Amino acid sequence: MIENCFYHENNVDALSNRLHTHENECEIIQTLSEGGCFIINSKAYPITKNSLFIINALDIHCSNPENSSKYIRNKLIINKRLFYDMVSSFRIKQLNDMLLDLFNTKHLIISEHSAKIIDELFADIFNGYKSNTERNAFNTYAKVFSLFQKCVDSLISPEAHSAYQYYINTILEYIDERLNEDLTLDGISSIFHINKSYLCRIFKKSTNSTLMEYIKLQRLVNAKKLLRSSEKYVTDIAMQCGFSSSSYFSNAFKIAEGLSPSEYRANYKNTK
Repeated sequence: MIENCFYHENNVDALSNRLHTHENECEIIQTLSEGGCFIINSKAYPITKNSLFIINALDIHCSNPENSSKYIRNKLIINKRLFYDMVSSFRIKQLNDMLLDLFNTKHLIISEHSAKIIDELFADIFNGYKSNTERNAFNTYAKVFSLFQKCVDSLISPEAHSAYQYYINTILEYIDERLNEDLTLDGISSIFHINKSYLCRIFKKSTNSTLMEYIKLQRLVNAKKLLRSSEKYVTDIAMQCGFSSSSYFSNAFKIAEGLSPSEYRANYKNTK
């Protein structure tokens, strides 16, 4: 169930500062330093000492700390399918609803008291995971559920974003709502009455991705969801997701995923 766990991690890993997704893994990240922002789907959130970030499978995300060498966090990575199979076996609807609410939240601002308790839970989970013994497995899983419960208890409205982050969020929301349309740098800069160079600079600063790379990644994620859940032709999915042609879509998909759209569908059909 636990894919990996990190405690007070402050090194830069392979996926730091780069927009990416996970197929079947979920993450809970507690930040213990300040500065920069965290991108999840179409929103930017401030990195603070009292933040929790909830990453669901196929959420587009990346961390963009002001100083990577001083970016300290705890991270738990779980296999979503195995975790939900375990939860479903308990046959407790309230528990299922609780987890659904949590993974729809994305960002939590927590009190210093809660942050200390959650940090201690991360330490226990990390030590149990690293010991890798059957005797510690049950206690480690119990700590994982305690962590989820504490996160749910902390569900409150996030603090207001800065004006800068609000502006980026507005652009991200505009893009997200029009992914099937012809989105261009010229068009977006014109809509928001902003210089193209400045738009590119602030977008790159917030997401560590160019605007057009972000749009393509969002379109690919939407395409993956349709390949998993529908019987639509690949050509129709390409058009629905905003790609200019099915050949461009297939090439972009193969480069990003290492599989053709048809191969991806065969591997992940009817998975959430």
